[in-house]
Amino acid sequence: MSDLTLIRDAAQAVEATTGLPIHILPAPDGSGGYRPDGIVTVGFPDGILSFVAECKARIIGNAQLVLIKQHLATYDDRSRPLLVTHHLTSGQIDHCREIDLDFMDTAGNCLLREGPRWVLVRGNRPTRTNAPSPYRGGTSYASLRVVYALLCHRPLLSAPYRELAMAAGVSLGAIPPIFADLEQRGLVSARDGDKRRHFLALDRLQSEWVTNFPHKLRPRLGQRRFSALAPDWWKDADLGSGALWGGEVAAHRLNGFLRPITQTIYLSEGVAGDAINPLLRKYRLRADPTGAIEFVERFWHFDDTYAHTQGIVNPLLIYADLLTMKDSRAAEAASLIWKDYVGA
Repeated sequence: MSDLTLIRDAAQAVEATTGLPIHILPAPDGSGGYRPDGIVTVGFPDGILSFVAECKARIIGNAQLVLIKQHLATYDDRSRPLLVTHHLTSGQIDHCREIDLDFMDTAGNCLLREGPRWVLVRGNRPTRTNAPSPYRGGTSYASLRVVYALLCHRPLLSAPYRELAMAAGVSLGAIPPIFADLEQRGLVSARDGDKRRHFLALDRLQSEWVTNFPHKLRPRLGQRRFSALAPDWWKDADLGSGALWGGEVAAHRLNGFLRPITQTIYLSEGVAGDAINPLLRKYRLRADPTGAIEFVERFWHFDDTYAHTQGIVNPLLIYADLLTMKDSRAAEAASLIWKDYVGA
């Protein structure tokens, strides 16, 4: 289904549930080259509201909603951001209200507001005809590891399969079908005459990875939580080789905007006792299932410039870590990191 068809289907459904006339216009390019999927106007009794729309066939988690709003905010227009999708769950609708993101779906649910004007429809279920089929490609555990390696260490895009498999920590046989999927979906090119590949839709691939990371990859990584006697223990901490800061501390080191409350550390040797015991003793950390310190198993086997110079993970992972926190401070810091480092 094309983006225009999705907008039309959602507009017709919302017209039926609200009685409001809805019109669709093409969207011109905005500043920075970003182009939304359309302009949607909604006729209210006291005036017309204009929305700049982005289409997503399916929404996987709340982090994707934040990402969509940030993308639309880069469009140089006075229209409000509008998500158009097949269906939002009740929890996703609540999150749209929290982050001030208007939406409409093909089941006739919607949130349309500006100032005192407010329309909210929820509870409509999608029919079998408008529900998208389940999507598997690009969201597997191995695929997410490989895509992360490609995004964070660009030479791997044209490297031999064996080198890429070692960097991503996956089997050699997993690489060909992953590239076949990326090529089929127009995200990565086939090899050219110089045996090189190229990203065809980098922003889309980054967004897809960030959306799937908290649901498909992070839960399968080894994780342990601790707490410290001194809340600011992290300021002068030396993690040693094989350990990198992620999350809030990494964001703080990157641009100084966020004062860390939690500390995330990625360990190349996993989170077993032998790997973390030296750090536990050195900084007097104690096991605590609700603690602010989280050790996470590292899922890549290469270092980039950020690891060498600042002792932090790649900004793409920092951004994903911050979005999983469901915290307004972290979301604001994530937005700056996307603008200055990831999407730059």
